[in-house]
Amino acid sequence: MYDLKLTNIPILNLRMDFHNLFQTICSKKFYDQISDNLTPIELPFMIWGGMPGPLITYLLQKILTGVESYICGAVFYECGVSGLLNKETIKKIHNPFLLRGRSTTENFYNRLPSLVDPKLKLINQNKELWDQVDQFYREIRNPIFHGNEISSRNMDGVYKSFILVA
Repeated sequence: MYDLKLTNIPILNLRMDFHNLFQTICSKKFYDQISDNLTPIELPFMIWGGMPGPLITYLLQKILTGVESYICGAVFYECGVSGLLNKETIKKIHNPFLLRGRSTTENFYNRLPSLVDPKLKLINQNKELWDQVDQFYREIRNPIFHGNEISSRNMDGVYKSFILVA
């Protein structure tokens, strides 16, 4: 109907994109640009002419989409290497919500890795990190994917978000 062809984003591109954005938001130049409403904000692959809040929202959405895609790609690869790949597994990897977890966090960080090995659930590997990720998704990720945007210029919060994803 839409005549659009889709392909997977190479995992290396997701990592490089995150690395470049992380370096950018940690720079003094970015901090100075965020503080100044009068000049456009320059990023590695775009110039932002709007307010800082929507830009920060966009950047957080971008890195979170990247990490979620990365998890799917890693699980696909590991299932393939382990001989666990079949039509049903592929469907679940391509749509983690078919895993029927209670939340996005549950699907991406516990149920997807469990397709490779149940011991790989984040909650089992690192309960403290699981709690941080789960809280971040409830308080930041889910709202910014459902109509909310960042309204503050709290760069400390932005740094903490990027560090969590890292």
